Amino acid sequence: MTLYAIMLVFMLAGFIQGASGFGFALMALPVLCLMIPITEASPMLVLTGLTINGYLFWRLRAHFRMDRMRALMIGCLAGVPLGVWALAQVEARVLQVSLGVVLLIAVTQRLVPGLNRSPWHPQWLGVPCGLFSGTLTGAFGTGGPPAVAYVTTQGFDRLRYAASVQVVLGLGSMVRLPSLAAGGLLTWRTLAVSAAGGLAAVVGAWMGLHVLKRLPEHILNRLVMAMLLLLAILNLMG
Repeated sequence: MTLYAIMLVFMLAGFIQGASGFGFALMALPVLCLMIPITEASPMLVLTGLTINGYLFWRLRAHFRMDRMRALMIGCLAGVPLGVWALAQVEARVLQVSLGVVLLIAVTQRLVPGLNRSPWHPQWLGVPCGLFSGTLTGAFGTGGPPAVAYVTTQGFDRLRYAASVQVVLGLGSMVRLPSLAAGGLLTWRTLAVSAAGGLAAVVGAWMGLHVLKRLPEHILNRLVMAMLLLLAILNLMG
């Protein structure tokens, strides 16, 4: 029953990412943490996240441009090993509270008027935003908020925005996989569940992509933010 529940979580989280461009790990990890320890749940996202990022990027590849993305990508690659180190060394409860804080930041970022529209992220800030994104990716697989904060202020259309976020998160997952293995945080069971979860996530993402083109953005944002806020509270309360 736990395995079926995990697959359902991956499918629903894939739907969120397909519909909004990010949010897979932000949605999946805190729900998984209600069932299994965070030190088991976080590595379980690595193949699943890489699969969904690859799938969504393939579908959106025609909309990606390297322009204004290099600094963010470099910063992300540098931050991933730091996050993996934290996952291995920091107490599980501290990590779970940190995840709750990350979720609250994500909600604030999406709800505060103008925060995602004002040009407050010049290109050079791609490096610190990428570094923060990479660190969160390494620890939790939740590198979306800093990457989204940067990409959404670059004036991209919604499809180029979604493609750009997939590239950053996908690169982070590629580096995270060998980093987790080197840190002794991966088991064959974790990899098997993660690989199976990738298939469930792709099904959800496929459905989410259709919603991306049809559902009014303000309705989708409200639904996603309500779920993230609830999950943040649950993780902070432990």
